[in-house]
Amino acid sequence: MGIKNNTITFLVFGFFLLSFLIIGNFHEALMAQTTAGTVANLLTEIDSKIAKAQSQQVNLLSPGEFRKAVENFERAKDDDTKGRNQKDILKRLQDAQKYLQIAEKNAEVSRTIFKDLLPARDSALEADAPQFAPEVFTEAEKVLDDAARNVEDGDTKSAAKKVEKSMDLYQTAELKAIKENIIGKVHVLQKKAKEERVDRFAPKTFMKSQTLIQEAENILNTDRKKQSLARQKAQSAEYEANHAIYIARLAREFKDDEASWENLLLDQERLIQNIGKSANLEDLRFDNGLSEAATQIVQVLESQRNNIQSLNEELKQKNQEISERNKEIKDLRGELNQLKQVSTDLKDELEAKKRKDEKLKRVEDMFTPAEAKVIREGNALRIRLISLTFKPGRDIIGPEHYGLLNKVQRCIREFPEASVLIEGHTDTKGNPAKNIELSNRRAGAVKTYLQVNMGLPEDKIQAVGYGDSRPIAPNTTEEGRTQNRRIDIVIDLSKVTEY
Repeated sequence: MGIKNNTITFLVFGFFLLSFLIIGNFHEALMAQTTAGTVANLLTEIDSKIAKAQSQQVNLLSPGEFRKAVENFERAKDDDTKGRNQKDILKRLQDAQKYLQIAEKNAEVSRTIFKDLLPARDSALEADAPQFAPEVFTEAEKVLDDAARNVEDGDTKSAAKKVEKSMDLYQTAELKAIKENIIGKVHVLQKKAKEERVDRFAPKTFMKSQTLIQEAENILNTDRKKQSLARQKAQSAEYEANHAIYIARLAREFKDDEASWENLLLDQERLIQNIGKSANLEDLRFDNGLSEAATQIVQVLESQRNNIQSLNEELKQKNQEISERNKEIKDLRGELNQLKQVSTDLKDELEAKKRKDEKLKRVEDMFTPAEAKVIREGNALRIRLISLTFKPGRDIIGPEHYGLLNKVQRCIREFPEASVLIEGHTDTKGNPAKNIELSNRRAGAVKTYLQVNMGLPEDKIQAVGYGDSRPIAPNTTEEGRTQNRRIDIVIDLSKVTEY
């Protein structure tokens, strides 16, 4: 029994020990995996931060701390590539982050101290100082580096003093580079000319070259921004130097061989003869030298130039006339288009009037003289229903009048956009108030009839009674009173757009 219990105890102990080992290994593997993921993320993050810091010149403003950050980052990246211990790599990356943060803080201080120095450095770089003034530029870079390290050490006073020195060096390097770029080649050429003793054989031309190059240098010393003007002077100086070298070579040649003078003069005469042929001068003479022939050519060229100027003036005048004619044509086209539009509008108006007259004629022709009288009143059409009558004091429409009202409906349908007013009128017999009330009822009866048969909306048809207030004939005769007892249909055409 005791042996069995001991065996069970041993097995249980072994199980727990094995579980502990498995869990421990799993935890260690998980931690290693997590560390590897952190390293990969940090490598990407720090690489981006270093690139950003460099674009902000942190490498110049805090070179020591920035270099430490880069060195730790590069060693961590190399160790990661070689599969070395992830914890050591993580430590190097953390150090790189730390140094980079210190460098960025130092850079903020340096930017304040170097606020005028950095633009001076940029100007020197723009002038290609590393190429044309390498020694001075390198010395300026060294002083800048020393000043930045003073900032890293907290010694801003020493840094400020070195900034002044570095700035002077950058400005000197810039000016030297500008000069070398613009006038350096000319100095080399003039040195070559001196070696060929040009100043002896062509002193005036060579002196002109020297004067021009000195003017170019003076311009740059006064205002280095006037590089374009200085470059023009330098190009002229280069031309004059080459010109002097050419003259000097000819002079040496003539000195060695006097017959060369005749060959030179004959060459010049042939050259002028060819120019004369271009100006239609075939018989140029040189027995009195070159000047007479040259004068003849100049006179011809001057005459041709005057002719060209005259032709240009004439062409300018013709172009002005063409421009004015084109403007007139444009204006006339505009007027023509307006007239066309007016013509079109008039045509549309005439056609619309014609359609309106035709429609109104159709309406007039719907009624016989005994049934109704159609009256045109400006933008209204009045249909006076002569044959529509009511029994005394009544407002009932008899069946015998349905045909007349059907014609009225046809008239109203001719103008679907129009509104309709039904007017009721009486003669002067009876009480005026009762006459108004009666005329209202009769007009309302006609309105109701038309609404029921046509489906007209309420806002399209109205009825009003005027009683005996608007007679059209004397009420002293039966005939006049008969005419005054009437119903008028007034169709408002003011809102009608289509006929």
